[in-house]
Amino acid sequence: MHCPRAFFSRCKSEAKRDVRSLDSDRLRACAPWLPALVLLTPLRIRPLFSDQISAPGPHVGFAECCSEISLRETGREGTNSPIGLSACLLNPFYWRHPVEQRSMNRVHTGLVGKPRLRGNKPSLSSDQMAQTADSEPQIYSYLRVTCGVAIHVACTAFTVFIAVLARPGSSLFSWHPFLMTLAFSLFMTEALLLFSPAASPLRSLPHKTKARWHWVLQCLCAGSAGLGLASISYNKHLNGKPHFSTWHGLTGLVSVGVLALQSTGAVPLLYPALAKRLGLSLAKLKRYHTAAGLVSYLLGSTSLLLGMASLWFTASVRGAAWYLAALGPVLCALVIMNQVTRSYMARKALRP
Repeated sequence: MHCPRAFFSRCKSEAKRDVRSLDSDRLRACAPWLPALVLLTPLRIRPLFSDQISAPGPHVGFAECCSEISLRETGREGTNSPIGLSACLLNPFYWRHPVEQRSMNRVHTGLVGKPRLRGNKPSLSSDQMAQTADSEPQIYSYLRVTCGVAIHVACTAFTVFIAVLARPGSSLFSWHPFLMTLAFSLFMTEALLLFSPAASPLRSLPHKTKARWHWVLQCLCAGSAGLGLASISYNKHLNGKPHFSTWHGLTGLVSVGVLALQSTGAVPLLYPALAKRLGLSLAKLKRYHTAAGLVSYLLGSTSLLLGMASLWFTASVRGAAWYLAALGPVLCALVIMNQVTRSYMARKALRP
């Protein structure tokens, strides 16, 4: 059992020594993030070092860690990625999970056997995966499941709250907040959570079934968002008010546009024969679809938050109730971001 204070001191000295050894280009690219990275390094890369303290072999310092993250983020050795570097080190869930990355670290230190190779890509054996899964503290699994259940409750409660507040059908405008919240807070959140390993209600079903239900929920999301945009546009036309004159309106228009493009681009993923006929790579399509989906969801969540700052919402909800309501889209966006980035990092870690 090692002393935490001695461990932190060791990590800080390693970080300072290795930062001096970084080349000038990397140092110049990472300059804005270096103070935060040096201070937060002992907190964020502790799981990486924890398996290496008592294990034989060379110690992996801060510079090697930067190179490993840069390679994982860009796929090319020697390429600077300061944004990806800071995102990795500042993500509290990243170094404790996914299982594949922890297994790769243990393989690197010689604690388990070398990974099997399939072509040019390293693949983890089932024994290595099971050994790493068993070594993970059970409290992390409980926390992920609890967080997943809380997000299901949060997105549903926020949608019901907006529905009660807007009373859809009472006026033409009342359909806009209800349909937009239904699209981005409920349908799209649930569509993305279908692929969560801890929060998916279809966890035991095959991936193909999850993809079909994801497609159904995304169609409902796109339909609701389109109707919500049409209702507010027609309402402004009847009242003679300018269209898209606020940040809320512009963000909502962009989010609906990105959602439409992202949904259209997902058609080849549903029909792989079409992608082959068009000469498209399914792996690249999945990557682009995931990135566009995350951007669309974040834009929709931002539009919801900006709508909560409008005169219509603030006239009914004030004070602590406003902040409590704003926690709904904020927490959902954070969980979805963590889910997508963890899934992306896991795939990048398995690349040579």
